[in-house]
Amino acid sequence: MPSTPAAPNGRFSVTVTKPGHAAVRIGPFTDRWSARGFAHALDHVVRGTGAPAGTTADVTGYDPDLPHRCVPAAETAALARQIGQESEQAGPAGFPDLFTRLVAHRGWENAARAWLAARAHRALAAAETAPDRGGQPQAQQTFTVFGIINREGATPSLDVAGIAAGDVPRADHCDRPWAYSDTQGRFSATVQAATWQDAEEKAHEGVESGALREPWR
Repeated sequence: MPSTPAAPNGRFSVTVTKPGHAAVRIGPFTDRWSARGFAHALDHVVRGTGAPAGTTADVTGYDPDLPHRCVPAAETAALARQIGQESEQAGPAGFPDLFTRLVAHRGWENAARAWLAARAHRALAAAETAPDRGGQPQAQQTFTVFGIINREGATPSLDVAGIAAGDVPRADHCDRPWAYSDTQGRFSATVQAATWQDAEEKAHEGVESGALREPWR
């Protein structure tokens, strides 16, 4: 990749050219090496995630007058806001979507964990702002909880990737990490609960106690 001069503001963009689709600019990056690493990852690491054949990623000077997609935020709360602000487009027209950009920025495993943390942050914020039901008990329903079991410590723990309500399998609210995760350690189980948050808590407790051992389906 040839050396690219910075814009007068000292910042850089990565321009993704997609045959048959509009080019996408991502930025700003504050240094050339971060932009070059990001472009290299898009070009070589995330192939097969929706990029049409012939897609290229090049470093250019940042022009604030042109539309850009954001660089994924480092902080969980900021990443959660980006998830809420960016509409997802599937396939070549949407490449590279926010999660794909996160993978290019952080690598597969770190991106998946950051994405789950951001989605959990959004779910907690939504629960805190939900209207009070006046103390009325909520009816129990069936939830399917799935994620990745972490066995690094003395007690296994669960990274929740999604929760499906009712009889719709895998209709999860944060499914993107499954496209990039190893199958080892995957987990799913059905629980009875009144809310999404209660279902997630029951799944965590069940894995830690050994009561829930249902494999990923």
